[in-house]
Amino acid sequence: MDTPVTSYADATFGQFKVPVGWEAYNSSARLLLPERSLATTTFTDKRDIGLRVAKTFARFSYVAAVLNGSGQNAVDNNITKDAVLRLEVYPIKGMTIAGSAYGTASTTRDREATDRCEGTFRFEGHGLVVQSEYLRARDTRAGKALDRQGGYGALAYTLFEVLQPVARVTYVDADMDVDNDETVVYEAGLNYQLQKFEARAQLGLARFENGSATGKSDVNQLIAAVQTYF
Repeated sequence: MDTPVTSYADATFGQFKVPVGWEAYNSSARLLLPERSLATTTFTDKRDIGLRVAKTFARFSYVAAVLNGSGQNAVDNNITKDAVLRLEVYPIKGMTIAGSAYGTASTTRDREATDRCEGTFRFEGHGLVVQSEYLRARDTRAGKALDRQGGYGALAYTLFEVLQPVARVTYVDADMDVDNDETVVYEAGLNYQLQKFEARAQLGLARFENGSATGKSDVNQLIAAVQTYF
C-alpha cells in the first residue's frame, strides 16, 4: 500500500524488494542479460515485509526502510529488525552513482546479524550501457561471522536501434577466509529489442569457472528468454 506523505517522501507498507543493488532493486525488464548476475543473486535480490520511505528528485533519490528480516512471504518470526538506506545521485543525464547499507538492528548483533553494503556505477546514453556493482556481505550466525564479497562489470551497445550485444564478468568470493573458493562467470548475450524494454528477445551464454575449494565443476549455461510488457 502506497501513501504519499509530503513532496519529499512517499511511504509504503507491505512486501517489497530490499533496496540493495541496482539489479536487485530494479525490474527484471531492465536487465541486460536474461538473469541477474551471480553476485546479485548470492548477496541480495530479496523481498521482505516492512515500512519504506522513498522519493526521487531531479538529481538524486533515496530509499529508507525498516524490515522484519524474516524474508519473503514470512511473518515476523524474530525479535530483531533490519534497516536499509539507499542513495542515488544523477550527476549528468544517463549516469547513476549509488550506494546501499543494510544491517540488523538488535542488541544480539554479536550472535545473529545480516549486513550488506553495495556500490553502483551506471551510465546509459548514445546506445551505450556501462554498468558495475560491488557487494560486501557479513552474516553472523550463532556468534560466527562469514565475510563474503562479489561484483560484476557489464558493457552493452545497441546497433541498428534493435540489436544489443552484451558482455558481463562476475566475481564471487564465497568466504573471504578460504582460498580458492571463488567463482568467476563470463557471459555474452544478444538482445533483439522490438520495443526497447517493453518487448524483446534475449539470448545469454555463460561460463562458470569455480575454484577448487567450491567442490563444483566448471559449467556452461545457455538461456533464451522472451519478454513483453503490458
